[in-house]
Amino acid sequence: MARPRTIVLGFDGLSMIFLNYAMDKGYMPYLSNNKNKFIFRDMYCIPPLTPPSWTSIMTGVNPGKHGIFHFFKYKWTSDGLKTEPVTALDLEHPRIHEALALAGSNIKSIIINPIPSYPVLPVKNSVIMSIEFFTPKPSSHPKDVLNKYFSGSDLETLISTSKMGCKSMISLSAKKIELYISFAERALREDHDLIWLNTHIPDEVFHICRRNIHKPKLFAKIFKSMDALIKTLNGDSEVFLIVSDHGFRYFSKFINVNRILFLHGYLSPVEDSRCTVGAKSHLLKIRRQISKEIYKIIKKNAFLSLIARNFFIVFNKFISNTRMPMVLNVSHNINLVSSNALPIYDMFILLKTKNVAERETLVNLLSRYGITIYKPEDIFSGPFISRCPDLILVYNDSSYPGIGNVYSREIEKRYIAHHSKFGVFIARVNEIIDQGRMDYFLPRVVPNTLPTPFVLKLLNSSISHVTDNLILLKRLFKNVKLANVVGKWKIYKRVLMYRKV
Repeated sequence: MARPRTIVLGFDGLSMIFLNYAMDKGYMPYLSNNKNKFIFRDMYCIPPLTPPSWTSIMTGVNPGKHGIFHFFKYKWTSDGLKTEPVTALDLEHPRIHEALALAGSNIKSIIINPIPSYPVLPVKNSVIMSIEFFTPKPSSHPKDVLNKYFSGSDLETLISTSKMGCKSMISLSAKKIELYISFAERALREDHDLIWLNTHIPDEVFHICRRNIHKPKLFAKIFKSMDALIKTLNGDSEVFLIVSDHGFRYFSKFINVNRILFLHGYLSPVEDSRCTVGAKSHLLKIRRQISKEIYKIIKKNAFLSLIARNFFIVFNKFISNTRMPMVLNVSHNINLVSSNALPIYDMFILLKTKNVAERETLVNLLSRYGITIYKPEDIFSGPFISRCPDLILVYNDSSYPGIGNVYSREIEKRYIAHHSKFGVFIARVNEIIDQGRMDYFLPRVVPNTLPTPFVLKLLNSSISHVTDNLILLKRLFKNVKLANVVGKWKIYKRVLMYRKV
């Protein structure tokens, strides 16, 4: 089979819910007009978190085999919890461009924003650039290649985030996509066999605009920019994939994990978590917040303005006469020394003691509140499961288990926008293989470990012998060639660390 030009476009936080809406409303006309040429699938991403999910996508193995579970590595000590950022040197399995190099392939690739993003690990036949995704500074291999594709001001734009709110973030992200379109136009004129481009869009927009996530029309500008990037890359490739590391959606019920753990003795707050100081300063703060929100509503209505003015006269007198302490939910700070369990980033729980019975008790406790909860060995496999936090919380269709104030209610009916467990897998392969057969054998929901071995097979390259999806790959392609790149990767990492890359 001839080597096809293959392009993978990664949109962080994209879900089929938003994609279908954008196509239906005409915000993505190119993809909509050509959707009969693509296979569309949801992609199951657990945990729905950037570092582990993108690493699974780019390696073809689950976190138990590649070793990345979170943004940080955690360790309990006598002084509390110690954290250390995850880096590319923590990878226990090579990503796609590294696997190609270790297998001795002469396939030429250009990789933008691999995850983990830092440090950039040099391999032959690959141009690698880390700009987004938590890298301390833009870096590349070869070192001067960034200047070939991006100016200094371009890089400043790509690494910046807006502090001016939702609409300015949308405009900024649209500018970022324009820069990636310019990059793509140049890269497509070169002789790369594989182009893989990841971007933090639309996730960075959704997080800034989370209060407006239920108004997808607001994001029309972003969808149109994404559609233009898809058009640019799809037009000059034989194989084209769009993938994402998780989705984004609204949840209607908040389950306060901190409160549950506190009630049952697993979690201890610091002494000032429940504020019992004089109420005056806090009530003044509340008044300012109320004023700002109400002002937007009443500023054009004389009757409401009169009511509000009299309300604040009474409220001011109440504040002035207040002398007694008042309990207010002002923080959820946790005492890391005395706590026995700790939620981290709404998706995991760390236990201080690795007691199997205690872990099982906690699973049963949280399950009674309607939380779907797994132990690492339930959903992961591989030699590095021990790096995973002790419990994994999975978001249901309506419930969001998150980190809240220990003095709030256990369950609240309120809307929260956050990551969801389904990203996207979209593929056009009809120029290479029978797309109808592919559509038939692909399950409705594909695992996030599929994209890399899928691409490697289409590039006529060998696939890691520890890949997670061998049965599915054999259904899709019949013949699959395997190679052991993990052993070579261990040796290569030792060399890099010796050189202090």
